[in-house]
Amino acid sequence: HLVQLYLARWFGGTNYLPEFREADESVYRRIYIIKFDKKFTDEEVNKFDKSKIFTPDAKNYFANIALREYLKIKNTRKLANREESNRLLEQCKNANDSIERFLGNEELISNIFASSNKVHKTAFYGRYVGYCKENKYFIKKNKDFYNEILMKENYRECSKDGYDCIENMSVKKDGAKEKLITF
Repeated sequence: HLVQLYLARWFGGTNYLPEFREADESVYRRIYIIKFDKKFTDEEVNKFDKSKIFTPDAKNYFANIALREYLKIKNTRKLANREESNRLLEQCKNANDSIERFLGNEELISNIFASSNKVHKTAFYGRYVGYCKENKYFIKKNKDFYNEILMKENYRECSKDGYDCIENMSVKKDGAKEKLITF
C-alpha cells in the first residue's frame, strides 16, 4: 500500500505578533513563534530592493530554506527556544481575546456604566456582541462571556429591580467614576 501524506505549512515573517479575528486553541497549538531580534540600519534599509525579494525565484528560495529548516527541526525534535515561543504565544492569545479587548475599551465601559455601577447581564452581553461584530472579533457564547467576566476582580453578579446584573466595582454607586481599572 502506498500512503501519501499531505501537509500544509505556512511560514511568515512579521514585525508584530499575529492578530486574529477568530482563533481558538486549534489555531494557537499550530503556531511556533521564532523571535528575530535583528535591527536593520538605515543604510541596510535604503539598500534593500523590494522588487528582488518578491520575485517567484526569491519566494521559492525562501520556501525551500524554510521547509529544509522545518524538516531539520522535525527530524531532530529540537525546537530552539520553545519556552520563549510559548511565552510570546501566551501574549498573543491575551492580546487577541475579544473579552479582554472589550473590557479594555475604557471609553465603551465608561459609557455602559455611566448612569449606574450595575447593568443587566443581557444588555452587557449585547454590548459585547455589538462590539465584536463592529470590530469583526470572534464572539464567545454568553455562558463563557459571563464566566470570564466574573473571574475579574472588579466585576460581580448582582440583582437590580429583579433582573440579573453585572456590577462594576470600579464605579461608585452614584455613577461617578472612582478609577477605571485597566485590564
